[in-house]
Amino acid sequence: MKMKLALMFSVIAIVAADFPKIDANGDGQLNLDELIAAGVNWDKEQFAAADGDGSGALSQEELEKAAK
Repeated sequence: MKMKLALMFSVIAIVAADFPKIDANGDGQLNLDELIAAGVNWDKEQFAAADGDGSGALSQEELEKAAK
């Protein structure tokens, strides 16, 4: 389980570093579909937990916070 969590956080950290490339629609936010396309295996509940402001999308700051 620890290995799976470490791998998940590594993927999130990589996604955070490549945020502009992964932001397919260029709105400055990542939605769940964009994250899944980038290899982040989150369900709606995990996404909602990272979405600090409840906007339905993650800012780069929210994603970086989730990676820690």
